[in-house]
Amino acid sequence: MASTNSCSDFSLLQKVGAEFIGTYIMLFSAAAAPILNEKYQAAENGLMTSAICAGLAVMAVILSIGHISGAHLNPSVTVAFAALRHFPWLHVPLYIIAQISGSISAAFSLKIVFRPFMSGGATVPSVGTGQALVIEFIVTFFLMFVIVAVATDTRAVGELAGIAIGGMVMLNILVAGRATGGSMNPARTLGPAIATENFKGLWIYIVAPTAGAVAGAAGYTAVKLRQDTAAESARQDEGSLSRRGESSQAVVPSRSSGNSAWKLDGGSWLCLGGECRKECSELEHLNVILCYKEANQIAEFLSKNEADDEGLV
Repeated sequence: MASTNSCSDFSLLQKVGAEFIGTYIMLFSAAAAPILNEKYQAAENGLMTSAICAGLAVMAVILSIGHISGAHLNPSVTVAFAALRHFPWLHVPLYIIAQISGSISAAFSLKIVFRPFMSGGATVPSVGTGQALVIEFIVTFFLMFVIVAVATDTRAVGELAGIAIGGMVMLNILVAGRATGGSMNPARTLGPAIATENFKGLWIYIVAPTAGAVAGAAGYTAVKLRQDTAAESARQDEGSLSRRGESSQAVVPSRSSGNSAWKLDGGSWLCLGGECRKECSELEHLNVILCYKEANQIAEFLSKNEADDEGLV
């Protein structure tokens, strides 16, 4: 799934159309495998083929339409993105309508082609309600954690998003397939449920994936929050120096608490010292090289020396 920023060149109608087609492709491929397994009684390798088909379908769709709509393909993913402010709530209803419509269309296409073996494409729990609820919550948490990591974090390798997400879909189906079908997606379950008129445990596949997706998105956001705080401190420090009209030329070191800070050419700061050196990373969008672990100490050091022009050039 692509970052929402990369989709800004397309109209809402184009995005919704891409979601419909992408969900159709994903559902047709993911449900066709278990249907064929049922038809040809290929139970021995059935779970593996189902996982591979679903994972490859998701990967291919993300790589093909991710730059248009973000390739959500999943109402729970759309809601989670909106809940974490990565996606506008105004677009959520249209995305969900497109995803559900694509799912239903694909399910009835499969019913026409493979009847009477359509029942194999439905995801129904083979374990207790509580177990199914927990399993779907956990595997969707895993999936959304990976999605948010590769789709919204600029430090991730965005070109590999399709592979990472498709791989996680495959893994989750191998883990949960025999218990719940490994849906992780209300659209994956709803279309075949309507086509087969089998609504057993349908609410599980709506509630658990949505809750798991929101939790997974929040989980990754919490993990990267510390870095975002450090980045904000760096931004404020640079703004303070800019307001003071400091020269951007290097290089006079000043020391505080065992750390060293240099003013670098271009207005950025370099922090070195002790364990700090091992954890330094570059924030390209800020042109700052900063040690996250010592960010608060650096900010405090800069504040204390704000009026001292001898140590800062």
